[in-house]
Amino acid sequence: MSPQESTHQVSTTEQRNTASSDLDRMSSLEVVQVMNAEDHKAADAVATALPPR
Repeated sequence: MSPQESTHQVSTTEQRNTASSDLDRMSSLEVVQVMNAEDHKAADAVATALPPR
């Protein structure tokens, strides 16, 4: 196995995010929209993990 090949799993939080793969080609508005959508994903994940009230 070459040094470039890896047998370990990359953590979900460390994987490339395809939604932001072209940030350098996006307008400022598009960048903010991507950031906002990603923030919502985090908030939604936390909400589902909270115990019921």
